[in-house]
Amino acid sequence: TYQCSDYFFEQQQQQESTSSGAATPQHVDAECRYKMADWCFQVVDFCKFNRETVSISMSFLDRYLSTPTGASRCLSSKKEFQLAAMTALYTAVKINEPEAMDPKVIAGLSRGVYTEEQVTDMELSILNSLKWRMNPPTALSFVRAFFQLLPTKSIPESVQEAAFELTRFQTELAISDYQYCSCKASTIAVAALLNSFEGLEHQLSLKTLPKQFLQEFVTMMNVQNVNELQQVQNALYASISKANDSGKLPSKFSETTTSSLQKKKQEQQQKNTEAIAQQSSPRSIRDQGTMVTAGCMQ
Repeated sequence: TYQCSDYFFEQQQQQESTSSGAATPQHVDAECRYKMADWCFQVVDFCKFNRETVSISMSFLDRYLSTPTGASRCLSSKKEFQLAAMTALYTAVKINEPEAMDPKVIAGLSRGVYTEEQVTDMELSILNSLKWRMNPPTALSFVRAFFQLLPTKSIPESVQEAAFELTRFQTELAISDYQYCSCKASTIAVAALLNSFEGLEHQLSLKTLPKQFLQEFVTMMNVQNVNELQQVQNALYASISKANDSGKLPSKFSETTTSSLQKKKQEQQQKNTEAIAQQSSPRSIRDQGTMVTAGCMQ
């Protein structure tokens, strides 16, 4: 119900099947989506809203673009795509925040590109296309639930807090990155949680969280595709590394934690290279970086 397809790949396939031989440029791509997600975070932070609202808005957008209406209307037009992204945030704020944003605000943020009527029309299109399923589970909501299952009495509170913050940071990285688009929110949550405790092993000097528990945790979560989980873990490792290289990794995540994550990444990649190569996986994970850069919100 709340999953979306790899709509950029599907659009590319459709273009190739209908092309007469000449390459058809793809007007909207993963980079364009990233810029709109980043813009949403800026708006939410400025308004002091919950950053999880961006996760909900991007779920609206991704699922809308997975429908025939959304794909035909937005994937070939940056202007319509941008309107859909802005409207998705407007709707998510209306549903989840104590104060709603007026359509005038969205029209103003667009610097006059869109009118109030266009915003409300797009909202109705999104609502109808999603059949009014507007309460998607987020990766962070799963993280909160998973933390309730941990043996907290045997884990120092400081480690719990550090693990939660590092896990939440990974879920926010996943929001902006299209490669996680077709992954289940629960899979992202489990992968981020495992990464966090692996990265904080140097703080668990009392061996308070045995690896056996993490293995049992994965089994308890009924993860049906372990290779996909490992792929998401590795992708999140890479996302943390990228954030660190660009200076976006919060300073509260120590250098020791970062280096530990990198060591785990290398170990896991080496151990699973052959298995992953043989396992089919979501193209949104496999084919990152294949799209042409677009210039939304410039």
